Amino acid sequence: MEDYNDLVLTCASASVDDFAKAKNQLLSQVPRDIRRQVNDIYIHYLHYRGPQGVFDRMNNRSIGTIIHEFASLQPMKPVVSGERDGVRFQLFEAPENQEAAESPGGSQAPPVDG
Repeated sequence: MEDYNDLVLTCASASVDDFAKAKNQLLSQVPRDIRRQVNDIYIHYLHYRGPQGVFDRMNNRSIGTIIHEFASLQPMKPVVSGERDGVRFQLFEAPENQEAAESPGGSQAPPVDG
């Protein structure tokens, strides 16, 4: 298929299984290199943003839009990097939670007694 950029990934459910099935069905229609690229984007979003982040960033978007939006993202920079007991680590800022920011209490943790 030559005009794969216009194919839209749509899934009614944010469940990982349902969304993966919809993605795989759609990607069966595109060239292998594009399939790999979209799968890499899917894995990146799943890793850094979780299942809801994948759904929010990829659902109801064309393959061309998914690739373009991902390419325009700024790379995440770690807040802290280090090594402890022979294990290297990086800590990143938590993604903003729109729902918590819009709620009356914001995203603040409840007070701790004691």
